[in-house]
Amino acid sequence: MKPLNRQTRNNLILYVLILFCNYNWAQQNQTFNIISQFEPNVKNGNKLSSSPELPDTSVQETSLSLGILPNPSQFVINPEPIAAATLKPKPERLRPKALISVGLAPIYLMPIISAHYASQPNRNGMWGLSVSHVSADYKTDNTLLNNFSNTECAAYGIQHIKLLTLQPDFVYRRNINYFFNTSTNFALQVPEMDRESSIWQQMQTLAPSLALQSHYTDSTKINFNALARSQITQRNMLGSSEWEQNLLTHVKADRWINHEHVMTELTLNYLSYSPLNKAVVTNNFMGILNPYFNTCGKHWQSRVGFKLAVEHTRITAGANTSPLTYIYPDLEASYALFPGWLNAQIKLYGNLHQTSMTQLYQTNNFISNQVLLKNTNMPLRAEFKLDGKTRVKSDYGIQTAWTQYKNAIVFERNLKFERYMFDPTYKDYAALSVRGYWQQEFSLPITLQVSGEWYRYQAKKEIQLQYLPDYSLQFNVKYQYSSKLSCSGIWYVLGRQQFINYTQNKPPLPAWSDVNINLEYQHTRVLKYFFRLHNVINQNTYRWENYPQQQFNFVFGASFNPLKS
Repeated sequence: MKPLNRQTRNNLILYVLILFCNYNWAQQNQTFNIISQFEPNVKNGNKLSSSPELPDTSVQETSLSLGILPNPSQFVINPEPIAAATLKPKPERLRPKALISVGLAPIYLMPIISAHYASQPNRNGMWGLSVSHVSADYKTDNTLLNNFSNTECAAYGIQHIKLLTLQPDFVYRRNINYFFNTSTNFALQVPEMDRESSIWQQMQTLAPSLALQSHYTDSTKINFNALARSQITQRNMLGSSEWEQNLLTHVKADRWINHEHVMTELTLNYLSYSPLNKAVVTNNFMGILNPYFNTCGKHWQSRVGFKLAVEHTRITAGANTSPLTYIYPDLEASYALFPGWLNAQIKLYGNLHQTSMTQLYQTNNFISNQVLLKNTNMPLRAEFKLDGKTRVKSDYGIQTAWTQYKNAIVFERNLKFERYMFDPTYKDYAALSVRGYWQQEFSLPITLQVSGEWYRYQAKKEIQLQYLPDYSLQFNVKYQYSSKLSCSGIWYVLGRQQFINYTQNKPPLPAWSDVNINLEYQHTRVLKYFFRLHNVINQNTYRWENYPQQQFNFVFGASFNPLKS
């Protein structure tokens, strides 16, 4: 017998060992599992798409806001920062590529025209144009003619360059308000309706901006979203001209570190405000640094961070303040108590809001000229919210919040130039609010939505708080009769506007309500008719004392969309 060579002998020994091991494992009835020690790191996954889906950003065909609507239509007590003056419709599918709407109100001279066009989006980008104009003439109880007009022109675009997206925007707005005070004494002094006896003012704003967003797929890279905006505003009132320039830079950067999503936001805001004679020029610089990270589990998620804010105000005539530094918490936690049915959320945060002439005018059209500007400090705001859905096709939510304000905006009515105007003042107080909403979809094509807010205020006895409402309610209903005909309505109620801790015995402004109805008929694929009733009950509504809002009026018109897909 020929002896085995070394290679054959080694192979035979290996086969015997394998059979022996298999026999022992089989006798002990054991299961052999291969446990991988490899745990994929976050950088092995793609968090963003290198070819982002191009949203259709053309203007949505929504109901036009016609008439002198309540100001504000839904009151929010929190001071809001200056919103970016850019036309950036929310990305939604099936939006029209072109839209022209025209309307006219026979009772009040109220022409409306709106035109929008957006090119077909492609892999390189898209561009769009928007023009709208609405004006109205109406009479008050003392038969004094008032009017207003709003005009807006905008051009916007999106351009994709490799892993970057550029979004340039250019917006021009113009508002003219020609209003007679309706107090009896004032009406007797101005039997003739001339411009010099009224409050006549014109506000125009020019706001170009550029946004830049990255789309890196490797999570070890830092993705960012940056916005640079310049806004120039001019306000002419009673022969006096005021100018305001606002430069805003906002950068948000995020990166994945292991399994944590770490983000940092930096906001730099420079504001310069001056009247025509430039006797008192206010320059304000504000910077906010907000680092935070998000973490989440199967039924919970949280946000942990803080805000570091710095502000410095310099006034050419008057005492200048030293730079001020603020530190705010930025904490948030939510938990799905019953997933899909009941969610709980807790927030604890603060912020610094920059006040501008533009913001004051958008809140109250009858502010005086040469206003005093102060930033509103919100040291702390605590929120608790419950929301969810039910089995009967309804959504609900309730939120309670306690907020502390320092230098919050309060308007005080004073007599100036034989006209009642409003001076913005800044007070310290705290507010407790409770908000809730409920939306129900019935088996019939009917949708009902109810929302409400309730407020309580706390301030020192020597502090005067004016024009703060007790509550507000809003009822929305929509009935879709067919694919072509729909009807919707809104009933808005604003509660009594209190004068808290006022030194005089001043009664509050009474509560009022406003009912509006909207009818739409889709005649063809490209042509739609609309008919709208405003203030159906013809109730005198006063958001600001002696200056009524819209009275009964109706508007009808048509929308033409030749390129609707």
